[in-house]
Amino acid sequence: MRRVAVVVAVITALYTLRCVVLPRILPPGDVDYRGNRIMLSKWYFDYDDYKNDPENIAPSERTRVESLVVSAPIDRTFANRMEMLKAISALRFPGYGSSQFGEKPQADGTVLAGYSVEVPMANKERVLVFEGRGGLYTLVDDFVTSGDPLVSAVRQEGGHFVYSTRQGQELLRRRREKGGAAQQGDEADER
Repeated sequence: MRRVAVVVAVITALYTLRCVVLPRILPPGDVDYRGNRIMLSKWYFDYDDYKNDPENIAPSERTRVESLVVSAPIDRTFANRMEMLKAISALRFPGYGSSQFGEKPQADGTVLAGYSVEVPMANKERVLVFEGRGGLYTLVDDFVTSGDPLVSAVRQEGGHFVYSTRQGQELLRRRREKGGAAQQGDEADER
């Protein structure tokens, strides 16, 4: 019985050391985003602890992280779907989400492929839409919107891209320019 008590005491002490003491005395960790070192709010022992902490980015870094994600460059054309998906994945900040709206066939034989990338700790999403034609994908819209409610679908209607929720509630319309793309920074025609 005494041996069990010693084992329990040792396990409790190690757990307390790992979860309470060391995170407070170790210097904050950092993470790389596209060649930039971002300071975290504390030291994390594993990736799950980091991604599940809602306050994982140091307060002094949050504005910079938002700016980096929002302004991260992405090519305008991709030779195939896999190259496009790799580029979108590279926009995602470590531990944060991205989503795909799916590919929606258009009357002219093209498809619209919509994606969103979470902007950490900003309640914003960067939305990207690509037009697929013959295996080639071209970026036709790229903007930032509030993360609530989430944009989950896109369709083309006349000269506009129409963005909506998963339930079909229209969130906004953006004018499509003659060259095919909605202009970066073009104000949304909200409904």
